[in-house]
Amino acid sequence: MASLAEKRKADAEERSVDPHARPEELRLLEALLFASTEPLDQATLAKRMPDGVDIKVALAQLQADYASRGVNLVRVANKWTFRTAGDLSWLMTRESTETRRLSRAAIEVLAIIAYHQPVTRAEIEEIRGVITSKGTLDVLLETGWIRPRGRRKTPGRPLTFGTTEAFLSQFSLASRRRPTTRPCARMRTRSRSATWNSRWRRWRSRKTKAEANSARLRQPAPELSTPVNGAPR
Repeated sequence: MASLAEKRKADAEERSVDPHARPEELRLLEALLFASTEPLDQATLAKRMPDGVDIKVALAQLQADYASRGVNLVRVANKWTFRTAGDLSWLMTRESTETRRLSRAAIEVLAIIAYHQPVTRAEIEEIRGVITSKGTLDVLLETGWIRPRGRRKTPGRPLTFGTTEAFLSQFSLASRRRPTTRPCARMRTRSRSATWNSRWRRWRSRKTKAEANSARLRQPAPELSTPVNGAPR
């Protein structure tokens, strides 16, 4: 039986006789780039190649060989790697629909903006009875359902918000006019209740202070002590 070295020698002689055989340095370079999990620079590739191989020429030749194939040899950040051909990138594109649920606060804010637009952030907080976080408005702006509608001509020039055409299309609404029926009646009732509770607490606090002041005024004045001769001190 022929030894392994003899077989390798015979294979090398067959490749040298075959005029269509690829150069050995290209095969080695191709194998290194395919086996690597990350792009390789010229210095790293040159260390693995046999002596006397011009790495720049080999890379240019390998790049030309793969120019018309489905996989191309490209240079990225001074490193070399195989990538899918640009005209075939659509094969690797995967479209998926991501379903995102709005939080309860975002739904309330969206309903208030839709009904009261243009409305400022302070007005939204007054209707809801709680502070509206910036993240809630950012989520609605990111979805494209609300947008800034300009600044109100009042002290401080507050920014106002309103709905967009994407909002109308999403909820099949014909226009931005207020609906005749209120789809968020329960939410508005809860918000109105919170507003009245806040007003009642303020009124109760003022009443308590007034009662305390009245009780202080009703206290009898201290008696004046009278000396023996009858003259007040």
